[in-house]
Amino acid sequence: MELRMQEQELKEVEDDDNGNSSDDEPMDIDLIPTPDNLPSPPIPPPPPPTIDLSPFTSLLSQLDSTSGLKFLKVVVANLKQFCKLFTILPSSSPQAIQLFQKVTKICDKNHSDEKWDKFNRKLGPFSCEGEVFKTLLKFGMKSPSDQESGHFLISILTSLFKIPALQGAIISPITGIQMILSHSKAEDIFLEFHKLKVNRNKKLEQEEAIEKGKDFQQIKTAVVVDKLMYSKLKTELLKLWLVLVEGFTIISKTEGTPEDKKILENSVPYLMQMYGATLGPSDRQIFSILKYYSGKKLRIPLESMPLFGPKCFETVKLNPLYAHSIRANGILGSINETKAFDTGLKFTEKFLQLDDEKLDSQQDWEQFYDLRFMLPLICHILDEKNICDVVKVITNGWIHFIARGLSLNDASLRNAAFLAYKRLIFNLHLAKGFRLQDVKIWLHFLLGVKNGFIDLEECRMTSLLSTWMVATCEVLKQPSDPLYSKVTHFLLAKPTIDLTILPDFTHFFNAEDGTKESREWILNILLLGLQTKADWAVAKKVPTIKYMCCLFPHEKIQTQRTILKILAHGAQIPEVAHDMVDRHGILLWIANAQLNDRTYYRRELEDIYKNLSISCPHGEYRDYAFQFVAKRHKWQYIREDNPVKLEKDEEEDRRI
Repeated sequence: MELRMQEQELKEVEDDDNGNSSDDEPMDIDLIPTPDNLPSPPIPPPPPPTIDLSPFTSLLSQLDSTSGLKFLKVVVANLKQFCKLFTILPSSSPQAIQLFQKVTKICDKNHSDEKWDKFNRKLGPFSCEGEVFKTLLKFGMKSPSDQESGHFLISILTSLFKIPALQGAIISPITGIQMILSHSKAEDIFLEFHKLKVNRNKKLEQEEAIEKGKDFQQIKTAVVVDKLMYSKLKTELLKLWLVLVEGFTIISKTEGTPEDKKILENSVPYLMQMYGATLGPSDRQIFSILKYYSGKKLRIPLESMPLFGPKCFETVKLNPLYAHSIRANGILGSINETKAFDTGLKFTEKFLQLDDEKLDSQQDWEQFYDLRFMLPLICHILDEKNICDVVKVITNGWIHFIARGLSLNDASLRNAAFLAYKRLIFNLHLAKGFRLQDVKIWLHFLLGVKNGFIDLEECRMTSLLSTWMVATCEVLKQPSDPLYSKVTHFLLAKPTIDLTILPDFTHFFNAEDGTKESREWILNILLLGLQTKADWAVAKKVPTIKYMCCLFPHEKIQTQRTILKILAHGAQIPEVAHDMVDRHGILLWIANAQLNDRTYYRRELEDIYKNLSISCPHGEYRDYAFQFVAKRHKWQYIREDNPVKLEKDEEEDRRI
């Protein structure tokens, strides 16, 4: 029997080797590779189109052989041909970028009073009715949206007129603003109507991509690039608008007329219609323009703005945030709650001090609201003359602007935040509705914070406490939040909140209820709020560093990364680094860490060590400790040339 079974198995093996299947089902013929079903080779990308530059040979030779103001004179003399050259050249070509940078560099070099006479003599007069302005504006605004030539040309125009604007030498600047607004593509660029076209044709583009066998991701990328180019062009046009307004403020008393001022008043609703009150490049320019409008020289009354006066856009629904003041509830409900929360957590005054050139292109600045506009706006909404649903101030995120404003160094913004805070408490006392129980909790919390200001030397929160207040408000407005009961129990137990320390840090960090959500919550507050040595002075009154270092080995990876980021921020501040080394023994903690090539936080710990080496002042025992850690983990010892001194050490040296 066994011999028969072995013979049967051998026969099956032979059938498999000969290509015969033991099953009755036939083999799939499509699996056999033939010339018909072989995969088609990848289609090579089309070669870049050849550009015929023969008509521009003489112009290019002149541009290559000249420099300085002579170069600009050649550009102005052959302006139409120069603009056509820019529209033909690809925006990423080195030749186009080199020409653009050369023009702007020459203009920046002559950006001084001493060189103005020579600049005006070579290239003046500067008139908005002249060919230079008209030609550059025409080619710049009519450029295709998928090219960067328009952005380049308008930037060149702005650079040329920036110098005469400061000297008050621009002729008819209001005419230039009228030409920008009356252009056929102004609405498409400023109000971004092309977005509606993109959304409307999205299905058609998908169908065309499928029919032609193209990757839809390419079309999606092209749409994003199209939006980016329009945004750049919009920003440059607003910069030009700002330059013209600056020039008009200088000549308004001598050559300005009431009609010119009336034109500026009529342009305010157009500006407000495209204004998003964010920190994006375009909104920054609009805010600067509005500051000139309402300044001492022009004094355009605020009643002309659509927010405060009768000129409202009831028919236009593009930007419902800035409508008539009667629609206070509509204004309260029109902001993005996520953006408001991010603004409250991450906003710093450094954001307002950055120029457009210093803005990080990788950072989406439109996700942050501009508190210079939002704080006066919420003050106006909460005024007694307006009737509004005060509950929306909490639920929609306006409270985050107020909480962040209480910690700002700018006295005017901080005063606006305190005024809004006072009016919010007054309105909450009068609130009626189905969320009355929640209103009582919010009111108790706000009054507790108000009472806590009594113990502060300066009527200003630290950034850490402001971040804590924003995070607490976010929890209180959502009863479904896991931390709601824990936070409310803590707040209701205290009529006054101590603002000199981080409130109830130990209770939230220890997670006595068995969950670690409160620990992650308080750690995120430390990560976002510890920005200056004043914040660390508040944090070190409770054992923050001690608790983080002790529980670090027992936490999950995400929590460990948060702790390392907090310690890295502190290691960059000399006073905090000195405290971490001397009082908390952070170097021994780093030395005892079990590190190997697979340890994911090896690099983070090394960065903390380097920051401590740079920030911590010299000392014999400190230097030995740093050497020990470097030898322990085979790191580089870099304390030989450390020039850092603490403020108290510098004062002692001066006294000696």
